[in-house]
Amino acid sequence: MNTRLLLNSALLVALAGTAAAQSTATAGPDAGDALRVVTDREAPAFELQGAPGERVLLLVGAPRTAAPRSGCRVEPLAARWVELDPLGRGRLALPAPGRPVFAQAWQPPRPGAATPAGRWSDLAVALPGGQLASTAKPGDLVITEFLKDPTDVADTSGEWVEVRNLLPWRLDLSGAVLSDASGAAYVFDNGGAPLYLRPHEDWVFGANTDPATNGGVTVDWAWSGFSLRNSSDEIFLHDRFGNLMDAVVYDDGVLWPDTPGMSISLDPTVLDTTLNDDPAHWCHASSVTGGGADTGTPGAPNDVCP
Repeated sequence: MNTRLLLNSALLVALAGTAAAQSTATAGPDAGDALRVVTDREAPAFELQGAPGERVLLLVGAPRTAAPRSGCRVEPLAARWVELDPLGRGRLALPAPGRPVFAQAWQPPRPGAATPAGRWSDLAVALPGGQLASTAKPGDLVITEFLKDPTDVADTSGEWVEVRNLLPWRLDLSGAVLSDASGAAYVFDNGGAPLYLRPHEDWVFGANTDPATNGGVTVDWAWSGFSLRNSSDEIFLHDRFGNLMDAVVYDDGVLWPDTPGMSISLDPTVLDTTLNDDPAHWCHASSVTGGGADTGTPGAPNDVCP
């Protein structure tokens, strides 16, 4: 049965997702499944992503104006427990909102977990008239990981860069420019159509989108006329108006990690366009990519640096 609650005497939210209690599978303590709430690309709905069979609390309401308490960034006006399906998914459909509606999910601590307070997702938002799509601008996305020297395949096939959309709504990257100091540049051109990154999405672009020949990596977008030098190099991302959104300037192993076959990964506790300027916040990924020997977490949460 659907439960309906009145939000601010204006918005009627149907707290009835499609996820059913179909699985009792649980993950071990502090498993790596990311807990996320994102806004659907086309419809007014919140989508939950987490560990299969996990039971999470979805809070819907307004953003807190005071400092968040214990990671909670929502002033809840409604709440519902949702059990994720066997693929770790859930969904909450919304009537067309008349005002911004925010959501955040909380996962209770697992037995023996290192985080006894549980885990909070990032904040998501649904807006009137459909989901807001911002044009990418400085501070909206951060470079989080890159593989400059693959060993499973040739550099021309296996290089990639990962960025994260820091916003709680989708981001249009069309017209943005990837470049380095040598003048090599690539423009993200989607034929005049938007090129959307989902809210808080980890998005990967690289030399080759075919996992069969790129080292088993899911690459969302292929560049051309650009590459990553195995020595020192730069990764510049400018918006369509020429403003610098983020930059990484790495060296040949003096201050930066520099082992062939291992991605260079930003510690997930410092996802910030200023903090990622410091090589001390970067390390080699420990997780293996695809079926080969190279390491990296493209499109997934980064490994925590030691």
